[in-house]
Amino acid sequence: MNRLSVLGLAIGLPLLARSADPAPLTEVRIKETAERQYLCAKKELKIAEMHEFAITTIKQLMEKATELKLMQGGPVLFTYFNFRGDPEQKFTLEIGVPIFANEAANAGAFYVRKVPKFKCAAAVFQGSLSQIGEAWQKFAATAQTKGEPTEESRELYLYWEGHDSPNNIVELEMGLK
Repeated sequence: MNRLSVLGLAIGLPLLARSADPAPLTEVRIKETAERQYLCAKKELKIAEMHEFAITTIKQLMEKATELKLMQGGPVLFTYFNFRGDPEQKFTLEIGVPIFANEAANAGAFYVRKVPKFKCAAAVFQGSLSQIGEAWQKFAATAQTKGEPTEESRELYLYWEGHDSPNNIVELEMGLK
């Protein structure tokens, strides 16, 4: 995923947009993700503040990972802590760029986090980000029938062409106890 693609990702982050067509979503399944290292930044915010934070943060994370030669590679991870879907609610968003290094001396405002294994309900969304809010609603309703949710959910950006592309591929994950 190149820098412009990631910036394009961040440009369309109003996540609760509605669309005329149903959001394309695979069947929900239970899985356990592998642990992985990320160079991260986080902020407590509301949905309306995500766009600005994502645009600047993804660019800065990629620049810092390159500068420190952290051997980045793989999909960008958005982790939501204590988010319940209310646009007025504050929650914590952590954005991570995958890296292969174990440490990042002089990472400044960023930090390295070893993201542990994660039991979750997961489904793959394909389409424009204008449909991702609807996809989350559909996904969350089904995912909650698979087990008791934790306070953590994630988006893993597997393929990105641009905000309005029908070809974007994002894995939605809801933590389960």
